[in-house]
Amino acid sequence: MQELTGKLAVITGAASGIGKGLAEKAAGLGMNLVLADLDEAGLEKLKGDLSVTCGISVEVRRIDVSRPEEMQALAGLAFDRFGVVDLLFNNAGVMMTGMTWEHDLRDWNWVMGVNVNGVVNGVSSFLPRMMAQGTPARIINTGSVAGFLPSPTTSIYSASKRAVISLSETLQFELEMARSRVRVSVICPGAVNTQIADADRHRPEEERPVEDETKKAMKEQLRQGIAASGMDPVALADIVFKAISEDKFWIMPHPGYLPRIREEAAAIARLENPVYTPLVDM
Repeated sequence: MQELTGKLAVITGAASGIGKGLAEKAAGLGMNLVLADLDEAGLEKLKGDLSVTCGISVEVRRIDVSRPEEMQALAGLAFDRFGVVDLLFNNAGVMMTGMTWEHDLRDWNWVMGVNVNGVVNGVSSFLPRMMAQGTPARIINTGSVAGFLPSPTTSIYSASKRAVISLSETLQFELEMARSRVRVSVICPGAVNTQIADADRHRPEEERPVEDETKKAMKEQLRQGIAASGMDPVALADIVFKAISEDKFWIMPHPGYLPRIREEAAAIARLENPVYTPLVDM
């Protein structure tokens, strides 16, 4: 997919972070946009900025990606308004940290609901019509290097991102078997300069866990680490769209992690017990 001018990109989690970077890049390439997020004010501001500076059509919708009926409504808006969906970015994501035994089922349901079910709902709502339109199209799911290299205190997040990676691979195989013109990519970044450390700002207040001083300190450390070393979402978007133009499935914005991923795969093949090595910015 080389020429994107006038085509349509649908992006979830678009009001900030990676999603905003993708939206700005797509707009700069002349793509029309359907943008979704829980942050309605952020969406409206982004719509105004992009509509004026890029001269494109932008539709926004406040949705919760974990709710299938809301993703179906988003698909209805996209296809009714534009007729064809060329790129679908299942990007919305959340994160929380803490020891595995400290998380209750509500924590798991929240993270998995957004990170995994959000992708499932995107695929279910959009893919049948993307296949039926008969044109080249692509679904791009946001995974993480954490899906390959889990670390202490990231159990829910790492599990969710490994699920996204496996889902994406399986979907690519299935589309090839079906001889569809739709293809799949999965983005697996390391640290990106986003607000994901504060993802619970959109979680219902009554469901947020009580944070003691240790947890508050961990969250602040995560914030500072992301701010200090996280990739600019605009730079990440450049990498993503270059990979799309080259028909890449794997999109690895931080290639410095690839040797560690290879080591992990080799250790599994040798049936060795896992050994944790702290990750550094790569």
